[in-house]
Amino acid sequence: MDFSLNGKSLFCAPIHSDNCAVLSGSSEPLSESANWVSTLPLTPSLWHRRCCHHNLADIAKMQKDALVTGMTFASSHKPVIVCDLAGKMHSNPFPLSPSRSTKPLELVHSDLHGPLPVATREGYRYWITFVDDATSYRAAMGWKRKSQALVAFKLFEATAENQLDAKIKELQDDKGGEYMSNEFIKFTDSCGIHRRHTTHNRPQQNGVAERANRTMGDDISAMLYEAQLPPSLWGEALATQIHIWNRLPTSSLKGMTPYEAWFKRKPDVSHLRVWGCLAYVFIQKDK
Repeated sequence: MDFSLNGKSLFCAPIHSDNCAVLSGSSEPLSESANWVSTLPLTPSLWHRRCCHHNLADIAKMQKDALVTGMTFASSHKPVIVCDLAGKMHSNPFPLSPSRSTKPLELVHSDLHGPLPVATREGYRYWITFVDDATSYRAAMGWKRKSQALVAFKLFEATAENQLDAKIKELQDDKGGEYMSNEFIKFTDSCGIHRRHTTHNRPQQNGVAERANRTMGDDISAMLYEAQLPPSLWGEALATQIHIWNRLPTSSLKGMTPYEAWFKRKPDVSHLRVWGCLAYVFIQKDK
């Protein structure tokens, strides 16, 4: 096969016995290539950027120990690099609140966690947490849908106000859709509850409830792992974690537990056992 243009032969391809044609010719090696050319000096800073902003110590080791080829430094100067790319940035800690509530239910923090990858036997995929600012007392409930946040708050409000003979004054949340429904706003307005919303996608501002959920999640994972029980039992683990946490000391309180700050009496922990341990049920003879 001969390929020509305007009467000039460009190249040919002999056809072999297997009916395959292979171009005749040879390739000439290039004397230079575009990727060999750089308008910048080959400094450690440049290699730092070339290597996806990897640390300078490893880059120097690559060159010094000849772990790679083609890496040369035009300068031995070691620069001070402040990597400020978005992919390596993190938010600075938000300042702590300068004051705390002095009375129970003056301020309640809330946050919704989920959906969890595995539902409980009841079908729960979320849990919602309420934390009293003054006492650090926590309450949490599992729910099937985010839209049930108002139902959960009504239950917490009724129980807390009945136990303490006080009214909820303020509710702080992350301004999630589950807290911003017309029904939720209408209910809190009718109860005279002031709403405090944090900035969207700034969990640090809702730190009390966010940290509570994170601690609860970590503890639940440890409990399930130690007991070698399936993830579907996270609801039972959650109930136990809340029960026990309120009976533990916290840095936000001095000389008492959240339980004592809430109920005005010291909690009894003699009934506590390792969650998930083997237990026996006594069956009465007449049963």
